[in-house]
Amino acid sequence: MCNKTLYHFSEEDTVSLLKELGRVAAEGYIIMDLRRSWVAWALIFMLTRVFSRNRLTRHDGPLSVLRSYTDKELSVLAGKAGLAGRHVTKEPFWLTVVWGRKI
Repeated sequence: MCNKTLYHFSEEDTVSLLKELGRVAAEGYIIMDLRRSWVAWALIFMLTRVFSRNRLTRHDGPLSVLRSYTDKELSVLAGKAGLAGRHVTKEPFWLTVVWGRKI
């Protein structure tokens, strides 16, 4: 399982991480991450200004959305990593889930 981590890595490092995830997975894998969207960015920008006075939160929240991958980009990276049998789904609140079972 990999949860809200990939946006911290470059594309090359993301592919390496996904390869390793596929290698060590016993039965399958679940990867959940933020999905880049201008709507998500605008909402998190407003929410962090309304509900937080912390400068780090105000900066990191919107930046995390901008650095995240789209569902298509994440699917391509998972393909480069060799994650066979993968499924990519859009989930509520601007999340993307890539999952699959090892055969």
